[in-house]
Amino acid sequence: MENKGQSVLARIVENKNFCIGLMIFALVYDLFYSIALSYVIGGNPITHTISMIGRATIPGRFPTLYVFFGIVTNLAFLLNINYAYHKDDNFESKMGKFGTICSYIGVGFLTMCTLIPSIEFHEVNNIATTFQVIGHWSGALLFGVFFAISLCLYLLMNRKKYKGYLLTFILLVTLLAAMIVTLLLIPNHKNGVIEILPIVAAMVIVILINTELYPKSN
Repeated sequence: MENKGQSVLARIVENKNFCIGLMIFALVYDLFYSIALSYVIGGNPITHTISMIGRATIPGRFPTLYVFFGIVTNLAFLLNINYAYHKDDNFESKMGKFGTICSYIGVGFLTMCTLIPSIEFHEVNNIATTFQVIGHWSGALLFGVFFAISLCLYLLMNRKKYKGYLLTFILLVTLLAAMIVTLLLIPNHKNGVIEILPIVAAMVIVILINTELYPKSN
């Protein structure tokens, strides 16, 4: 990837060490936020979801750290997925363009999820709180959907180029499907571990991709 004549933003997107370093930082921070802080507020990673840990309307929670969670997670995924598409010259293809557009849409939905406060279902008592729940949950779900599409498209586009990409794609889709089914079956459809697990899994996969630990096919 050539840097000459490129904008500062383009150079950041194509800076391997910066992108991977940011993703590793995001991975560590997200695990700290979702696990350690859940115990700090008197719960555990199962009982307290990401948004409930950062709920601003309850004293002792961490709304500022929640906003930072949204910022660092957004930037890590956006830069690293774009780096992956660029390093394998997928950016100019129609599927590559669609995949990168999905990553930007995912940023928008995670931002929406972060900015719209979460509330419990029993607190929904009027039109405003109804739309609040719909907005927050829609942002959370669609963030996952669009970033998953972006990552899965990359894996499919390069499945013949790298060993293990197709298997990784199958495992990722299986994990996401299992998460959705589990959330539908458990009471009140909330579980912090199930919420953070696919995020962590996607981060690990992206780190493996961009550090080029997957061997190339012969």
